[in-house]
Amino acid sequence: VDRNNVSKQKLTTTMADNKDEVVANTAAAVAEVRLDENGQPLSKNALKKLLKKEAADKKKAEKAAARAAEEAKKPKKKASAVDDEDLDPSQYKANREQQVKQMESSGGNPYPHKFHVSHRLPDFEVEFDPVTESGTKVEDKMVTVAGRIQTIRGQGKLMFYDIRGDGAKLQLMASLK
Repeated sequence: VDRNNVSKQKLTTTMADNKDEVVANTAAAVAEVRLDENGQPLSKNALKKLLKKEAADKKKAEKAAARAAEEAKKPKKKASAVDDEDLDPSQYKANREQQVKQMESSGGNPYPHKFHVSHRLPDFEVEFDPVTESGTKVEDKMVTVAGRIQTIRGQGKLMFYDIRGDGAKLQLMASLK
């Protein structure tokens, strides 16, 4: 047996197989001629653009399916923490009544009559203004004050409240942490 003959036969067979594949691919492409809105065959550039768009749409659909599968695997959050803005008035009222009942059953008072005020705003200012520098904290003392909140401003992770009462003004800074 001549090795060259065997190699030539394999090459001829491979070339024939390749020709069959090329013919099959060409036949499939001819059978799938795309037409534009006027019924004319698409140009080469338009066909490329269309095929590219279809491939992108296919990838997008696969990503959406994968994302949906991931969402299905994650545990669902409780539906009781519904935004108050999304509720109609009757649902909002029922939700608030439920919260009041829970607070009462746990021993809390949902409508406290009053709370202890340790300092009036002018007294607070007199006591703490000379002791503190601007922007510093005093963490070792617990103080309660009362007044009307005039403005609320947010700045990044900080909230600023202007409280007025008894002819004095207090600016309170609170962190969102």
